[in-house]
Amino acid sequence: MLVGMANAIDLHILGGGEHLLRTAVIFFYLSNEGISILENAARLGLPVPAKLQEILQQIKSR
Repeated sequence: MLVGMANAIDLHILGGGEHLLRTAVIFFYLSNEGISILENAARLGLPVPAKLQEILQQIKSR
């Protein structure tokens, strides 16, 4: 729904064919889901590099 709203705003309010807001919303949700998948993989005990686990802990603590 949010991607659709962002697309409508791009087309009707921003008036361009660039789709900047829509793309930003899509990338936000993709990155959010990617982080979630990595967190769940680490919780399951799958091999996740130590540096990546550190970064996930920093994100979680914020």
